[in-house]
Amino acid sequence: MRFIHADEDEALFKGRLQLRKSGDDIITVFKGEPVGSIPVSDLKEALNAL
Repeated sequence: MRFIHADEDEALFKGRLQLRKSGDDIITVFKGEPVGSIPVSDLKEALNAL
């Protein structure tokens, strides 16, 4: 869960699909274009439910 604690706008994964932290959201970027977002709190809940 390194991306939850990342610095703002830090690219966390190299390649076509990236996750970026923006404030309290995680932005999904594909081929350089933002394609979705999820609040960090919602992502934490979803991961904990696995």
